[in-house]
Amino acid sequence: VGITSLDSTLAVLGDVSLNSKLNVSGNASFNTNATIGGSLHTVGIASLDSTLAVLGDVSLNSKLKVSGDASFNANTAIGGSLHTVGITSLDSTLAVLGDVSLNSKLKVSGDASFNANTAIGGSLHTVGIASLDSTLTVLGDVSLNSKLKVSGDASFNSNAAIGGSLH
Repeated sequence: VGITSLDSTLAVLGDVSLNSKLNVSGNASFNTNATIGGSLHTVGIASLDSTLAVLGDVSLNSKLKVSGDASFNANTAIGGSLHTVGITSLDSTLAVLGDVSLNSKLKVSGDASFNANTAIGGSLHTVGIASLDSTLTVLGDVSLNSKLKVSGDASFNSNAAIGGSLH
């Protein structure tokens, strides 16, 4: 009963059982697999020189910081906000189930389709030809700062005032 101290190597050819704690004051090396039946608690940084393979769920109770690329090879669920710094690039469709708010410009390099009503709260400025495939209904005044060309019949269902000559 008491402390046993060795000044050299302890070599054991069979199994070793410790029925209480193992305290190591220096480095410890396990040269093959190590199995831990309970929790592994580290104080300080835990460093791995190879792959970390986890068979069950992983819980992080604080931030996850990745210094290189990160790959998620299946669905990813985010319970809060997603904040990106820099350009965000998507290689496929972006499907949004709720409203989308853009606090700056929307730039589309290809075609854009709006398959239902579109409300614009300010001015609509087009560069190039604007083409409509149906009726244009205007509830207020219309100002044309150049010519009006009509390829078919024109109907004015009320008075028409012409300020210049009519050809």
